Amino acid sequence: MSPLLTNTSSLSYPIHGDHLQSAFFNEYLHRLLEERDELGLSDKIFEIDAMMLTVEPGNAIEYIGELCLMSSYYYVHTQESASHWTHILRIDDNSPDVIIREVKHDGIRGIFRSLNEVLSYG
Repeated sequence: MSPLLTNTSSLSYPIHGDHLQSAFFNEYLHRLLEERDELGLSDKIFEIDAMMLTVEPGNAIEYIGELCLMSSYYYVHTQESASHWTHILRIDDNSPDVIIREVKHDGIRGIFRSLNEVLSYG
């Protein structure tokens, strides 16, 4: 038995949503949640304040819509800087926020886009 195993069971929580998922989705979700629990990641979620995702220009709105449709997250706010739009999604004060950063122009490069490109093509 791995020392990382915990007593957390993500499968004990009700699944919320506004429509039925495919059998493939439900099977994959079941395996994913079991693995997350076995690795001890489920217990770490409450230590996370936010998760940041970086999307390519023009993709944030569809991504936000899908996250709000498929999860309990709701849109809170968008902040604009010279190079990015930063969108914040939230469930409640006890859950990690999701921060979606979208570069305004395809030519803008930064550490996160550069890492994504290295990992995608490497």
